[in-house]
Amino acid sequence: MNYTSTTPVVIVVFLLSTASATVWYIHPDSTLNSIQTGMNLCSNGDTVLVGAGTYFENINFYGMAITVQSEYGPDTTTIDGGSLSHPDTGSVVLFISGEDSNSVLNGFTITHGTGTVYPPLVVGGGIFCLNNSCPIISDNTIIENTSTYSGGGIACYAYASPIIRNNIITDNTSETGGGIIVGFNSSPIIENNTVVTNTASLRGGGIACGYNCSLNIISNTIADNTAWAQGGGLFIGEGCSVTVTGNTITGNTAVACGGGIITAINSVATITDNSIINNTGYNGGGIDISYNSSANVTNNTVTLNSAIEYGGGIFVGWNSTATISNNDIIDNLAPYGGGIACYDNCSPTITRNTITGNTALNYGSGIWCSVASSPSIDSCTISANSGGGVCCASGAIPEIHYSNITSNIGYGVQNLDPSTIANVQNNWWGDATGPYHPTTNPSGLGDSVSDYVDYDPWLTSPGVEEHRTVAPIILNLQVAPNPFADETQIRYMIHDPRYAIHEPKLSVYDAGGRWVKHFNHKSCIMHHGSTIRWDGTDHANRHLPAGTYFIVLHADKYTAVEKVLLIR
Repeated sequence: MNYTSTTPVVIVVFLLSTASATVWYIHPDSTLNSIQTGMNLCSNGDTVLVGAGTYFENINFYGMAITVQSEYGPDTTTIDGGSLSHPDTGSVVLFISGEDSNSVLNGFTITHGTGTVYPPLVVGGGIFCLNNSCPIISDNTIIENTSTYSGGGIACYAYASPIIRNNIITDNTSETGGGIIVGFNSSPIIENNTVVTNTASLRGGGIACGYNCSLNIISNTIADNTAWAQGGGLFIGEGCSVTVTGNTITGNTAVACGGGIITAINSVATITDNSIINNTGYNGGGIDISYNSSANVTNNTVTLNSAIEYGGGIFVGWNSTATISNNDIIDNLAPYGGGIACYDNCSPTITRNTITGNTALNYGSGIWCSVASSPSIDSCTISANSGGGVCCASGAIPEIHYSNITSNIGYGVQNLDPSTIANVQNNWWGDATGPYHPTTNPSGLGDSVSDYVDYDPWLTSPGVEEHRTVAPIILNLQVAPNPFADETQIRYMIHDPRYAIHEPKLSVYDAGGRWVKHFNHKSCIMHHGSTIRWDGTDHANRHLPAGTYFIVLHADKYTAVEKVLLIR
């Protein structure tokens, strides 16, 4: 849309369901050049359509069921909250009056917010959701915001349950939740966002939650965030119940525990189908399950993570419980427990995992157990680890059955505590003659065992089929602005734990399912997204009529679809 008038423009919107709904057009060169002023003119159901430019203001939805939408997307339209006249409300955008999903913020760069006083705290640098507010926050870039206490990018408090989808949340800072904080009984959906290079001086560099929240974290990229204490990528604490599914969690750092993820303080987490790669923490480089928490860790790829002390891939400790099943735990590094470390009165169930290629600088490259931990290990492949397959000490009594313990450098199983006996009967040691022990089985050609290990009887053939489960490819497809008039940007990323290079197919179809256009573009490898601009033309560069279209991304057998509305 092009507007040349210098007076406020009101347009009847034919695309909305009610004939009385209107669009209020905002532009820096118009007399109607304030977003908040346009919002104040709205009735429920209206849209504030914002032209390209930078708007130095802070906006408040005041409970209105309206859409605030940029015309050309976040690359051209910025709300800068840095020049604030009311320092107690320094968030760039406020949803604090019980807004529902009919309140929508779409297509802006949100920057330079400083947070709002939530006595005695200052929270929500970029966006603050409070008091049962449940808006939709989509297709924005939330960048370089800060708050002194929590939620540098976004804060959700007091039963707030927004949908946070398809945003880029980057370079925000706070004490807890550099990118996002969820607290006090809130239940948001956090989906298909890119949460990168945020910093927390305490917990949750990317995302943090606490105080009885329930949330779903789905198909996000959480990368290169830093926490100076716990949870470089994600901190889950204080009685929260969280589902973490289909995310790529990579390159995050925690100076203390949980480089990728930490669950703590009576929280409950379900962690499934994620790629958890190249994270670093003091304990639990990939995942840390600590402090009376509980986690179900299933079908993940946990690889190339490192810890300064315990558990390069996964750490379970301090009275916590965990079920760890069907994961690939590969090529992780720590002094103790390169793959998994169990410490201090915990008894995780570890079944059908592939634990291979891990390294321990001291003991237990595959699995380390100490201080009265008693893991139950069944039907796992524990192979080719450098520094031993499994090692236990200090009153730890693991049980290992029906597993393949083969080709480990050092002991297959080692027990450093003469007061306990490790029960490792009915395992395959790489040869039908059983494990090697210099006195009790000197003819064994399999992996060796130390004293204080009960290995007899053993299996004479593999106890579990050697396999490598592979987490699914995850496609991330975003279109903004949406709706659009002249041009929109199609952003896509392919998350593939196999690090394979793909030749994806990206096409446009009309509402009748007819092919309209195909885009020529480069290969796309995991973590490196691509952006394509579409001007609303077909394959012959003819302008398409207004209407609904579908952007379709194919990679291997996987497909992602986004609906887009072209307006003329």
